[in-house]
Amino acid sequence: MLIMEIAERSHQLRQMRGDDLQGLNVEELQQLEKFVEVGLSRVIEKKVKGLLEKSVTFKERYPRVEDKLPVTRRTSLRKVTRRSQ
Repeated sequence: MLIMEIAERSHQLRQMRGDDLQGLNVEELQQLEKFVEVGLSRVIEKKVKGLLEKSVTFKERYPRVEDKLPVTRRTSLRKVTRRSQ
């Protein structure tokens, strides 16, 4: 029983990775696509959160770095920072 469940889970995992799709019908492919989209959005959200935290940490450690940048570079940096918040 446990061996069959492991085999089924392994098969599902291969399908989620895109390795074993030939046996899926359209509905199953759509469901798989939705799972992948949800997972990808979680990955992107976590990545953005981590980058924003690193940005805050950097600004706390080096508060005067921006003052030393040329004016045009500072303006661009502010625009990018505002967009990401």
